[in-house]
Amino acid sequence: MQSGRYWARLGLVAVELSLVLLVIVLLIALARQMLTMSYLVMGHDTDYYLGVGREVVAGLVPYRDFSFEYPPLALAPIVLPVALASMFGTQLDSVAYVLVLALENVAIVGATGLCLAWLARRGWSARSPRATFLVYLGLVCATPILFWRFDALPALLTVLALCAVAARRPVATGLAIAAGALTKLYPVVLLPVVLLRPLMARSWREAAQLTLATIVPVIATLGLLYVFVGSGVSGFLGYQSTRGVQLESVPSSVALVAHALWGTPVTAFQGFGSWQLDSPFLDQVGWLWPVTAAVMLLALAVAAAATYRRDLREHGAVRPASQVAVVAAAIVVTLLAYRVLSPQYVVWLLPFAALLPRRKLTLTLAICALTLYIFPFGYEGLVHFTTDAIVALALRNALLLVLFVSLVAPGLSIAWRSIGRRTGRSPADRALAAGYGANAYPVVSARGVPDAARARHRTRAGCALHRPGSERPAAVPDQAAAARRPLTLGEDEPYFIAVASSVCAPAHCLSNGTEDRVPETVSESPILMWLPSGLASPSASAT
Repeated sequence: MQSGRYWARLGLVAVELSLVLLVIVLLIALARQMLTMSYLVMGHDTDYYLGVGREVVAGLVPYRDFSFEYPPLALAPIVLPVALASMFGTQLDSVAYVLVLALENVAIVGATGLCLAWLARRGWSARSPRATFLVYLGLVCATPILFWRFDALPALLTVLALCAVAARRPVATGLAIAAGALTKLYPVVLLPVVLLRPLMARSWREAAQLTLATIVPVIATLGLLYVFVGSGVSGFLGYQSTRGVQLESVPSSVALVAHALWGTPVTAFQGFGSWQLDSPFLDQVGWLWPVTAAVMLLALAVAAAATYRRDLREHGAVRPASQVAVVAAAIVVTLLAYRVLSPQYVVWLLPFAALLPRRKLTLTLAICALTLYIFPFGYEGLVHFTTDAIVALALRNALLLVLFVSLVAPGLSIAWRSIGRRTGRSPADRALAAGYGANAYPVVSARGVPDAARARHRTRAGCALHRPGSERPAAVPDQAAAARRPLTLGEDEPYFIAVASSVCAPAHCLSNGTEDRVPETVSESPILMWLPSGLASPSASAT
């Protein structure tokens, strides 16, 4: 067994080293290609950014005087290089703009790394603060397109939202999510994810503050823009809703695999500033994508609810690792479910991947390496439907799906076990729950002693716990009627002995070092510490 674990661990290390070497080779090849083919190897988006910046500096108003495909706060990183150059009386050409934009993104990446290190110091990472910072830098190097796009800014805002969650600042969390959504829409998926925790903990004030801090700034910003530019402010929403199937998306990869295997006709064409894919196969199975997205969202919701419920029950609070996994899963769902998956979208996942455990980090590194191969090296082959490019794209998207499954599988397992426990309760357990409420079960650890964290949570939820020698707490509403009259064992003694034995026999046997002995009387069972005082003593029995 130990030998098998050793070889498995050795194989994992070998895979990780191979991925790192592959990324290094691709980066060297990228640098060589950029020296020979200029910056255009990274695409033409920077030309669009430069044009927008020049128009804004010239006094034109976006959404009114010219169309703009992004939310309003995206203007800040796009226009800033041109505005700084104009302040010094110079005008940037394409190459100079690309260099200034890259320096801008270097500063954003540094700020993101510091935020991740801060989270790691507070226990929100699977590794040390320094290792978290270095891992994030490594992932950034594996995704160099980050420096020629502005997606690093919304990624920073999502990390700031997570920092606010860690600091228990709901208003700051909402403001960060709102700023991210006004920069590139996708951070809005974080709202239901971070809102679930205060809702399940019944922190209604925190939930209200978080919701209002997210919604009010978005509505106020769009309303103010509507006053100045009219209905054109919603142009970016219409632009995103009318986009077709982008060449690198999940539906496109499925259609391309069908083309490679069975010769299904496909056509690539330019549209919406990127390569789109058209195929009769996509028309035939178009209903499948909304269904798949709904299934993934349902799986994410069930996994998050089950994980949060388990953490609240056992620890009194949701663990940081659970929240990081759910947030990362929400980002991956966004990548998989949308019909556009540009290479820079992988940047959204990088900060949260740096906080994840080793295996999930390895999956993310493989995704980054395949994305770097697809764009720019294999993109011409992808446009012409070569086999190697199709295989790389299909493998990248399949690894995204594997990463999503690995993130939600623990929560789904918890939910499945919870369903099994509920359906498999004995009649005595169901009778006890019906008579005293779901909170009547004792909170004991494996040795029959109270679990402090779980006891605190149950107490906050309304479960009256009683320690020997302490003052008896007030009864909860569903026990009030029973508390007003004296309770004795009497004719119910066999029933309580059965319940006490079934609940605490394993813990009692473990604590006494015996595995075959079951408590024969009530006085031998640790359940006594949780029974009312009238039931605790057999001498109080009426028989």
